[in-house]
Amino acid sequence: MGAMNTLRPFLPHEVNRMGGAGAFFPPAWSSTTLAGDDTVWSLPWTTYTYLILFRRDRLERAGVDAAAAFKTPAAMAETLARLQSLGMEFPWIIPGEAYYADLIHIAASFIWGANGHFISPDGKHILVHQPASLAGLADFFELYRYLPTKIKDLTYSQCTQLFAEGRVGVFIAGAEAPGAILASPDTAPAVRSYLQVTLPPGIPWVGGDNLVIWRHVRGDPQQEQAALSLVNYLLDPETQLAYSQAQNVLPAKASVLAQLPMEPASLKPAVEAALSQGRAHSSTALWRVVEFRINQALNEIAAEMLENRAADLNKLFEKHLIPVAQRLELTLEQ
Repeated sequence: MGAMNTLRPFLPHEVNRMGGAGAFFPPAWSSTTLAGDDTVWSLPWTTYTYLILFRRDRLERAGVDAAAAFKTPAAMAETLARLQSLGMEFPWIIPGEAYYADLIHIAASFIWGANGHFISPDGKHILVHQPASLAGLADFFELYRYLPTKIKDLTYSQCTQLFAEGRVGVFIAGAEAPGAILASPDTAPAVRSYLQVTLPPGIPWVGGDNLVIWRHVRGDPQQEQAALSLVNYLLDPETQLAYSQAQNVLPAKASVLAQLPMEPASLKPAVEAALSQGRAHSSTALWRVVEFRINQALNEIAAEMLENRAADLNKLFEKHLIPVAQRLELTLEQ
């Protein structure tokens, strides 16, 4: 929307009045501008990230050190192999529906952890099919070899329910999931007792919601001032804290997260690390098109992995991802 010139930018003194750039988590703040342009088109309101939820007792039974179990893709694969050897119904779980919109966000951690990228910083070149990026994707899709066939067609909410019932060892889920699971009266007692949270391998993806003001308000000074006052109210620390508690969402400001009660005890340090050290997707004019098409390709790869756990990942990349990347490269050149 910023690239289409449909938004009213926030001026430096307005940003400072709302806490300044330093008040927001760095990945969230990076989403406020377009690549190569310092104009602030939006302000972060909430944040979102993906974490690993696991059962500490299940890892102990498998002889896995929880502190090291998910540090690297190789360590995670070994952890899942051990859980699988216990005969668990679901060693780990991820939505298996035909199109999982957030698959690209989860895979991003593995790509960035392998020093790969989706797109160049200037938004002019596709990099997801370069060797480093493919290595990260291979690390991610190798984990699909430990998924049971029955996850096919499962939605995110169904995966959450299975974990809450105690039938799952590991679940890559949004940061809201632990709170929702512990708040549910149907959650199994063992899950309540042994639920732990940690970061995924690599560099966590950080997303969220931003606040914008439409450009047309400039024609009405009173409406423009009212819009600014509303944004200022929504970004006030007290409002952010109340909203985060009421809606089980993460705030965009570090000072607010510090005040936010979170359970289990391992959740807050994991969230703080993700929001401080993580990365947002590229803020380039055509990113939404790039994101959608790459995610379609990733879902096609996931679907084939669920049909054949022994599939050759290089062949799947050549079939689904590389042609898409090449077509996107031509689109960016236009």
